[in-house]
Amino acid sequence: MHVRYEATRGLTDDKVKAYLALHPQMLDEFVLESVSAETLDRWLKRKTSSRPAGTAIPHTDQRMQRRWLQL
Repeated sequence: MHVRYEATRGLTDDKVKAYLALHPQMLDEFVLESVSAETLDRWLKRKTSSRPAGTAIPHTDQRMQRRWLQL
């Protein structure tokens, strides 16, 4: 999301993240429709390898909402 286009003037990464935190179903729809299984697998491997063993991952929607509601 670092590339900016004329049509997205005023739209920031933080605004997109805040919107997705409040509308997780939109993120689900986008990922299911637009992201390949190979990319999802790569993301999952990266996600699970970046945390210490035995560490629980909080539910994504709740974690995102807590973070972005603080903005």
